[in-house]
Amino acid sequence: MIVSACGTLIRDNITRYESVFMKISIVVPVLNEANVIGSCLAKLLEWEDDIEIIVADGGSRDETVPIAKQMAAGSRKRLQVLENLKPGRAFQMNAGADAATGDVLLFLHADCTLHQGSLNAICEHLKDETIIGGGFYKKYSVENFSLRIYRIAMNVIRTRWMKNLVGTNAIFVRKQAFVQLGKFNEVSLLEDVMLSDRMKKAGRLIFLKPHVVSSSRRYYEAGILRRIWIAYKIMYLYRIKHRSPDELKSIYTQMTR
Repeated sequence: MIVSACGTLIRDNITRYESVFMKISIVVPVLNEANVIGSCLAKLLEWEDDIEIIVADGGSRDETVPIAKQMAAGSRKRLQVLENLKPGRAFQMNAGADAATGDVLLFLHADCTLHQGSLNAICEHLKDETIIGGGFYKKYSVENFSLRIYRIAMNVIRTRWMKNLVGTNAIFVRKQAFVQLGKFNEVSLLEDVMLSDRMKKAGRLIFLKPHVVSSSRRYYEAGILRRIWIAYKIMYLYRIKHRSPDELKSIYTQMTR
């Protein structure tokens, strides 16, 4: 698919919304997230009654699915759980998107937290039909000086200037645009980056506050500077050396052991 042509198609076909209201479907891909899925869903279920929440499980072996199903039972059908999907975040998020009935898709990691006003901000900005989606500026749950400087640099350089998004930016996109762009590439790594690249060529993106709060646990477990170096190396190999997602996944796995 030629992205420029796709972009024209999207802009020509996106529905014009006469009101601020749009139904948002929140897709949460999970794999062995029992430690965080309960608090993630509890916060989302506190929000407006008209949102749809879809947990897309890739075959968890812990209590992730039982916890999510128990919460779904008391959610007045606002929450559904898709079980035993093909493992891989891209496959899971595409399955969640296929099941979604909303006008807008929001992809949220289970260890990320959005402010309650975030959905209203999305709807307000998407009244402009030239905007096809975007994401949120990011903070970490616990930040020391190094992590804070890194986060600010990424918000300014990667997000604001380069208009690049990753999964922890809580990417949102009109469902119609998402489908026309070919959904997530079903690859082993960087499916979020690939979708972001197509989105910014196809239409306008917006970047919102309040920040999405992402867990900093992995940075402290692996070492902050080491984790930052891994992220830079993976993106260098992808952008400059044009290594395949499978190669990058293997390199990433070796570096994070």
